[in-house]
Amino acid sequence: TAIHMIALGNPHFSLDECDRLSKLLPQGGTKHSSVRIIACMSRSLFSDVPQQQAEILTNFGVEFVHDTCFCMLLDPPIIPPNE
Repeated sequence: TAIHMIALGNPHFSLDECDRLSKLLPQGGTKHSSVRIIACMSRSLFSDVPQQQAEILTNFGVEFVHDTCFCMLLDPPIIPPNE
């Protein structure tokens, strides 16, 4: 089974989780182009993420969605409907 999306932070990704994930990712690596990694995190908390960690995560391909969580993402959906 193929993985197309990894959803993190439901309801919200934490500073500790950013720290732990940034240490797990391979240095200079990127995610597979067919996979989306989306982390929901408040804008105010994201501003407290150390710049180096934020760069590691975003350079790897983690997309941050601010001030909401997956249960609120309905229109247009970030998670595509089953076809």
